[in-house]
Amino acid sequence: MNQPHTNAKARSSISVAARKSSALLALALAIVMGPAAAHKLTVDKNGCHQETKSGQFHCHEGPLKGRSFADRRAMNAALVAARLGQKKPEKKGKPDNN
Repeated sequence: MNQPHTNAKARSSISVAARKSSALLALALAIVMGPAAAHKLTVDKNGCHQETKSGQFHCHEGPLKGRSFADRRAMNAALVAARLGQKKPEKKGKPDNN
């Protein structure tokens, strides 16, 4: 009669260990994926979006990929210049003030 009780106890300890492992895995994923999820924004048709904190625009895709702009007007001016083949040298890290 003790054997069914032992099996239930063993299953219970495995269940506790599995729950702890699952919780640790979920925590690790939240820590690793948190910054990526925080930056996940929808980009416009030009591959750009407005940064929430600074209000600046920066581009992840398209002809302006990797560039930042003080506002949408500056981004649109750079986009027009890029389409006309007059692209200015890229300034990474600092916004263009056109």
